[in-house]
Amino acid sequence: MITGEPRFTSADVRAVKMLLSLIGGGVPMEEFMDVARVQLEANDAVAKGAVDLFLRYVREPLLTSHLSQKEEATRMVASFRLMLQAVSELIAYNFQRVALEKLTKELADEGTRSERAALRRDTARRSTDVA
Repeated sequence: MITGEPRFTSADVRAVKMLLSLIGGGVPMEEFMDVARVQLEANDAVAKGAVDLFLRYVREPLLTSHLSQKEEATRMVASFRLMLQAVSELIAYNFQRVALEKLTKELADEGTRSERAALRRDTARRSTDVA
């Protein structure tokens, strides 16, 4: 624990469990990390852009809104949380759509009839969750 805070959050633990499940399913860690590195670098650029937009179009207007410092700070944090949630969901949604599209194309070219049918059934079942 660092100053009374847990060293790892429950989100950290979930992320490690997901990584371990991928590795346990046969994905080589080194190759997964090569793919993950690309995503981490892209995330850095997206986060910088999102924060820049947030500062310019949300925080700056709040600073000139004549609110009390406490109210401005409260609104700023609430707005940032909303931005985090929205951007996170948009990124996840886009990744799921693109990954599903890539797998569908690959199976159309190289997959078995059973694989294509299983993917169609799964996609239909999850149509509210994924593209």
